[in-house]
Amino acid sequence: VQLAGGTYRVSSQLKFAAADGGNAGTTVTWAAASGATPIITGAQQITGWTLYNSTTGVYSANTPVGLDSRDLYVNSLIAPRASISLATSLASRRPVRKVMATSAPA
Repeated sequence: VQLAGGTYRVSSQLKFAAADGGNAGTTVTWAAASGATPIITGAQQITGWTLYNSTTGVYSANTPVGLDSRDLYVNSLIAPRASISLATSLASRRPVRKVMATSAPA
């Protein structure tokens, strides 16, 4: 199986079983097509970024309900997430629906 270049977004873990393999002693090989760079990712693309604070260069975007944003990538590079320190008494366990980045998303 040859994968063309591009980003392939998956919503769940890829699982291969015997039925996905070859028949009668043959094998199935997944590979990039010649000169291609396919990317298989479970990442969710966030759009609609706006400048939140021009002095600090912080951008903001709304995210889907339930998104678990452990890492943030901007233009394929890991990016620092904007953060603040809160006193424990001010902390809330309600879901966050906004992601902020300190780099300009493309």
